Amino acid sequence: MPSKLFSAEQVSYGAAPFTKVQLGYNSRAKCLNLIVPGSTKGALQVVSGFGDPEGPQVSLEGETCTIGSAVTARFINEAVAAEFATCLGFAPPAKVPEPAA
Repeated sequence: MPSKLFSAEQVSYGAAPFTKVQLGYNSRAKCLNLIVPGSTKGALQVVSGFGDPEGPQVSLEGETCTIGSAVTARFINEAVAAEFATCLGFAPPAKVPEPAA
């Protein structure tokens, strides 16, 4: 299966910010790659080990997704961020129904 690509407004890898980039998730290799437009070096693997017990944690808050301790990605909207997080295996907590008044 080829990588699934997501366009990100900004990705921070450690302390290095990248704007208007793509993130490619390769499910077979269980890794996330950073693709910088115009780069002649190809993609940079930024996170690996998805699906492993000691693999990276994925969290989602609005338009921002945090992957492990080194990568934060901000997307154009919450829907794209949620699709990206779900692709990486993020499962949002179940909503508890509010009691009827």
